[in-house]
Amino acid sequence: MILVAGAITIDLPASPTQGDEVAFIDAEGTFDTNNLTVDPGTGIKIMGQTAADTMVVDTNNAAFALVYQDTANGWRFKEH
Repeated sequence: MILVAGAITIDLPASPTQGDEVAFIDAEGTFDTNNLTVDPGTGIKIMGQTAADTMVVDTNNAAFALVYQDTANGWRFKEH
């Protein structure tokens, strides 16, 4: 677990393989003012979006996991 004060950008693994997983929790409840930016890396997608897109999380108390699927879809939300 990494505790950070202020906005942060997380770089996802540069060479993910199917099934790789990362999880995030806004433990302090401050993502509305201290946004989390998730950068999938060069040429990698999140939820099938354009590979250059990052994901910005600005909802307090957000908790989620991403799992890498494949080059077409990239990182996808994991359901629990």
